[in-house]
Amino acid sequence: MLTITVSPTEPDQNPGTQDAPLQTLHEACNRVRETIKTFQSGQEQDITVKLEAGIHRLHEPIILGLEDCGNGEFEVTWEGDPDGETIISSGVPLTGWKRCAEDLADLPVEVRSRVWYVDLPAGTEVNTLYSPGGCLPRAQGAAIKPVQTPPLPEGEGPGRYGPDGPITKNIRGETAAGIWHHDRFGFAEGAIAPAADLHEAEFLIIPAMQWTMNILSIKEIDFERRIVHLAKPCTYPIGIPQCAPEGSIWLENSLSVLSPG
Repeated sequence: MLTITVSPTEPDQNPGTQDAPLQTLHEACNRVRETIKTFQSGQEQDITVKLEAGIHRLHEPIILGLEDCGNGEFEVTWEGDPDGETIISSGVPLTGWKRCAEDLADLPVEVRSRVWYVDLPAGTEVNTLYSPGGCLPRAQGAAIKPVQTPPLPEGEGPGRYGPDGPITKNIRGETAAGIWHHDRFGFAEGAIAPAADLHEAEFLIIPAMQWTMNILSIKEIDFERRIVHLAKPCTYPIGIPQCAPEGSIWLENSLSVLSPG
């Protein structure tokens, strides 16, 4: 049996033995694939990748496929340390928090002097944030009820039928004056306030077909016409679902919607 050892504190240039482990799961995966390529029929041997105790951090996905498995003549096993705690995590510890200036643009009065910030490592995006008590909620505004927008000119936008097309009729089947689109929605006056950081914000959206939910970034907000243009289309047309008739869209990740607690 061949054993490849991985320790988060060692360099990837090591041979991967117990005395000189590799550092990353990606390099271990590469070594397994290289080893399998050298096997000849009848000479295969089982491969075990041992992950030593500690936090093994992933900075990009690791994908295991058929090329990483045995062919019936041998097995490939990945296992943690039986005597310690082996953790695989894509999380990044955030330290060095500082108190935010009270006059920061768009910060609500009730949270001034109570906000702390930290500079993220280059290339890092925050999808979820955790404290010792668990997952922390993002800043989120009040529910927004979408408003229909004018139809697109003929030939523009996605197809006109099915889940990829806009909804052109209301619930009674009558043709509506406006339209529900995938990549934009209208909003009532005052439902969204201008803010300096909206280019970093996102909308959490329950579309007309309420069995899904999208979190989408913003391409542009036309405050004159009161239309939000999204950077990517929603899974289904953005309308009013039965589960949230008074508001199915929430602005998130903006200082303008930060609230105490």
